Amino acid sequence: MKVGINYVSSISKGLTQKLVNTGVIDVLKFPGVRCNEEEKFLFLRDFPSKAQADIHGLLHFNPAWNMPNIAQSTSQVENLPLFTQTGAKEFSTHIAQFPGEAGDPFKNFEENLKTMRKLLPGIRLGGENVFSMVGASGEAQYTTLQTSKPAFINEMWRRLDFAVFDIAHAKIAAKDQKMTFWEYLQALEKEKVEIIHITGSGMECNYDICTSHDADPHTPCQLKEFEELIAVLPYFPNVRLVISELAYSLQEGKRIPVKEVDYEREAKALSLAVKTRNVQTLRKLFEET
Repeated sequence: MKVGINYVSSISKGLTQKLVNTGVIDVLKFPGVRCNEEEKFLFLRDFPSKAQADIHGLLHFNPAWNMPNIAQSTSQVENLPLFTQTGAKEFSTHIAQFPGEAGDPFKNFEENLKTMRKLLPGIRLGGENVFSMVGASGEAQYTTLQTSKPAFINEMWRRLDFAVFDIAHAKIAAKDQKMTFWEYLQALEKEKVEIIHITGSGMECNYDICTSHDADPHTPCQLKEFEELIAVLPYFPNVRLVISELAYSLQEGKRIPVKEVDYEREAKALSLAVKTRNVQTLRKLFEET
């Protein structure tokens, strides 16, 4: 099983290269923080020769399978180097429709899927579960409530080539659907999942209760998130890649540009969690750093 981390342009090329060359990480995910021409240029310029690429976003592309015309502004000229220069064979984005967006989500999905197969011939296409973020009023504040229903996600996963399971998203979605995390997990077609995303909560949020509206700030994972990952991995028989979506550090409760010390520890901890699944070794790493 391989491990990966967000590409963050502010992290020195030397550190990224070291993490790849020493086998700590295998994969860099694009986008890391922004999906724009500058980040694409830096990603391709700095991409280590021994690394693999995970393409999770494209320039001028609305990142949700169920929105109308997600690929209407996407250009092969702009985006093709992300695949040709890295050897990437896959692309994934979110399974989602936002409140007020026009069109039937199933029809939008079919049209988008057809467009993307023409735009990226020979590239495997995947979809990631997201959340609705239901507020005190009972209304979804992020994506439609249908978006976070397991049955809806499963239907999209069946039509895609592979699935991406985001643990932090599932925590919030379970709350949206008035389910426990484990009930939510069991309702998904786990055999379809090939990639798992993790992120630090930065707040009190776990499998049994999520008191925050947003447990997905892309900050460093703490020991508990890696312990959760170890507990979740056996449920997904076909997972081949786990990615940390680390993009920011925390300082006095606020997000700041990610620090290299946090980035390196995150990569090492993820590698230990996935490749050894040894909690004691993980605890020692956190005690030392």
